[in-house]
Amino acid sequence: MDLNWLYSSMAQSGAAITAILGGFITSRVLALNAEKRSLKNQLDAMIHRLSLVQEEENIADNEHKTIKVNMFFNAMKDELKRVDVLPSLDELLKNHQDWELDPDVFRREYDALSERRVAAKGFLTNTSN
Repeated sequence: MDLNWLYSSMAQSGAAITAILGGFITSRVLALNAEKRSLKNQLDAMIHRLSLVQEEENIADNEHKTIKVNMFFNAMKDELKRVDVLPSLDELLKNHQDWELDPDVFRREYDALSERRVAAKGFLTNTSN
């Protein structure tokens, strides 16, 4: 009896099984790679969205701080009208710590208020002459 046909059939069957398993593994690797790429794109989009939201938060926070400083100046307007020279920035911050004002925003708005006050005094001086 010749066993060559048996050995040949077994080799062909083994090769076919190996090819089928290789095909399944390859398709799974390609699917995982596509999923990984999709997740990376989603992550990049979320990171971009996060940076936009953080930027919007910073803008809103700055606006809130500016409004709070302007509310302080509005509350202090009668006191500030009575003096010829505005109190120093440090003096105002020290005397009104309960307002919890942001020093940088306060300095910016204080400088703007000082400039408007000087311009108003200059206008009044020019019109009275």
